[in-house]
Amino acid sequence: MLRRWGILLALGVALAACTNTTYSSAYYERAFTGRELDSYGAGRDFNTIVIGDPFGMGDAAFGDALRAQLIRRDAYRDINYTATPGESASNYKLVFAFNASQTVGLQTLCRDAGSVATDPPGPEIRMSGALCHGDVMLTFLDGRLAATPAGPDDEEFQQFIRNFMQQLTPTFNPRRTRRSGAGA
Repeated sequence: MLRRWGILLALGVALAACTNTTYSSAYYERAFTGRELDSYGAGRDFNTIVIGDPFGMGDAAFGDALRAQLIRRDAYRDINYTATPGESASNYKLVFAFNASQTVGLQTLCRDAGSVATDPPGPEIRMSGALCHGDVMLTFLDGRLAATPAGPDDEEFQQFIRNFMQQLTPTFNPRRTRRSGAGA
């Protein structure tokens, strides 16, 4: 009986941790396979553009902190998420916008990321992200963290980013089925 209560308590804590986050507007182009990061990022530079700063630490410092978190998250893949990709980089990129002033259109992050204006830090963190092949969007996701973590090293923010990346770059394309060629 005590074990059952322990499991229920752990489940309740896990669900409570998730209630501050929402993810929406998930979109996956049929061309997305779920293998892009492994195929075009492993052992290479991966262009990672970060727009905005939800903590007020400066755009460059926050961008570096986020890229460092992504590198730690994907250490097994040996991807170098960087703002200055070298010759080893492919034509793929990740683009993230934090606290955009206006709704970000599906193709905007890939085609015209420089046009995205951002708001200063506020009581929540809003995030839009896209995986792009050149100027073509392959995946897109919006997320919201209804809290203000202390900074990018805060566990709540790191969990938000881990969950965001799992949904932005899943290991398969949810739009594809076996009949339509998934896994091919």
